[in-house]
Amino acid sequence: MSSSTLPAPTNQSPPRYHGLDGLRAIAMLLGIVIHASIPYFFPKGNPLWPVDDEQSLVLWVVYESIHVWRMPAFFLLAGFFAHLLLERRTTRAFIRNRIERIAVPLIIFWPIMMAIVPAVWVYGWTTEYGSLPEQTGQPDTLFGLTLFHLWFLYYLLIQYTALVVYRAVGSGLTLARPLRGLVGRITFTRLPILLMVAAAALQFAGAGMQTFAWWPISWAHFLYCSLFFLFGYGLHGRPHLMEQLKTSLVIGSLLTVGGLCFVIQLAFTALGFDAAVRGAISLVPVFGALTALTTGLTATCWTICLVGIAERQLKNRSPVIRWLVDSSYWIYVMHLPVVAFLTFWLAHLDRQGRLREITGVEWSPIFKFLLAIVLTLAIGLATYQYFVRHTPINKLLNGHRARRMS
Repeated sequence: MSSSTLPAPTNQSPPRYHGLDGLRAIAMLLGIVIHASIPYFFPKGNPLWPVDDEQSLVLWVVYESIHVWRMPAFFLLAGFFAHLLLERRTTRAFIRNRIERIAVPLIIFWPIMMAIVPAVWVYGWTTEYGSLPEQTGQPDTLFGLTLFHLWFLYYLLIQYTALVVYRAVGSGLTLARPLRGLVGRITFTRLPILLMVAAAALQFAGAGMQTFAWWPISWAHFLYCSLFFLFGYGLHGRPHLMEQLKTSLVIGSLLTVGGLCFVIQLAFTALGFDAAVRGAISLVPVFGALTALTTGLTATCWTICLVGIAERQLKNRSPVIRWLVDSSYWIYVMHLPVVAFLTFWLAHLDRQGRLREITGVEWSPIFKFLLAIVLTLAIGLATYQYFVRHTPINKLLNGHRARRMS
């Protein structure tokens, strides 16, 4: 064979989804915002979270506007990158990678959270550390085997296990092939009606209720997260659909439909609270059901919309975004006790009048919320840069990627 007939050499590397990496980092970092806002709208006397004396309707809306899409987007991206890994690596390499990046961090950091988080919550309720006094009226639930904010790692391990088993056993079944093709044609469209209906149905079935326990898990919530995981898994194999999701028409349509559903969701949620306060107990389930349905629709539209926006706006490699991507896993793992302690500390100082005494101004919930976010983010970025980035911890969380960029 002459040299003219030989195939031309290529140095092309597989495409890098910088936008999706950025969206995943944003979803991780927004965990700080979510958890910083909770003390300012949760009902007083609730058994889950110490709250501030001052409440904020604005921060409730902020929470809802992020919470509705953040974890659906994260699981969609997890499914997308799971398909990418399985396409580029062997199944054995995929399993090893997921053990190193997901299972080992869960095994290492969960006991640390078990040692720290309950003490922080006791401080939030009592201004002291140690066991929870009985007179506080708060149940001692935080001292059980709860997963705290690391629950998503546990879900991912179950999903990855089910995926590997299916690829080994179920994908070869003759009857499964035409069914997969039919479901794929219906589901993977620019306006995924089937996904929207399934998400709304699972929300109606109780996907909004989460246990944070190792077992039994909330199956409706797990299936809801898995629904987006499966959509992301299938999306990676459909590059034409990914291109369509980046168009202005699709982004605008999904953003508008999701926005309308979100407004309706907020309205039904508020009506449900009002009905409960007025004692109109019969109306509470009705408003709750309508809230659940609109939540599923909002989550679907906004999640897919944000995938398109991210790949469109963050498609180019940026050292700053790359650094935030690398740091986001560490920051999410460590942020909960930090941001919670800061909000509880500020609440105690304000309750004692010391905030005004020190600063000379009244501190609104929004000021306290913003300060807790800024301090937590600063601590997270600083500890990553100086204590994690060039250590085995970073290799555990991100592999060798961050070291190569330094």
